[in-house]
Amino acid sequence: TYTGIGRVVNKHTSEYVHEWVQNLDRPTFEDVVEMIRNRASLWVQGVKPGTRQTFIVAAFVDGLPTVAIVSNFQKWHGSDSTTIDKNFAVSTVVSRRRTEVIVTGIRDAVPRPRRRALKRLAKEYSHDGTRVRRAMAEATRDGAQRYPGRISEDCFVYSQDSGGQGHYEAMGASRTENP
Repeated sequence: TYTGIGRVVNKHTSEYVHEWVQNLDRPTFEDVVEMIRNRASLWVQGVKPGTRQTFIVAAFVDGLPTVAIVSNFQKWHGSDSTTIDKNFAVSTVVSRRRTEVIVTGIRDAVPRPRRRALKRLAKEYSHDGTRVRRAMAEATRDGAQRYPGRISEDCFVYSQDSGGQGHYEAMGASRTENP
């Protein structure tokens, strides 16, 4: 997933990411993360220099939920940088026992009580991905209402069930599209 530039003309950012990684032959998690880090650094400079951009890559690595935050201004922990780095950096979270809620972009758009509620919901309804995805999409919608013009109400929330089947929820003006 990503926050920042959502689309360039008629091409979604997800389509660029797909192009960046599609030719990797049997990539590892680290291969995908590194490709996105390298390409994102060049892409943002060519599209809109100085734009804050964050990509999230999530997977099960050796059976453990693993997330990489690839960004030119954000890390997993700590305050966001006040400057925008030309080169993207990576911070990684490996969750061994806890449910993690990661908010990127404008973190204040999802207040701490909402993040805690999402965490409780994810724990309690881990078997009900639809409920969790809809709650995440609603958090995006509420953030967009708090920050009009800075956060899009368009939102796609993807998840993978224990059988490996992918699912998504869409909200916003382009909700019929699945980029």
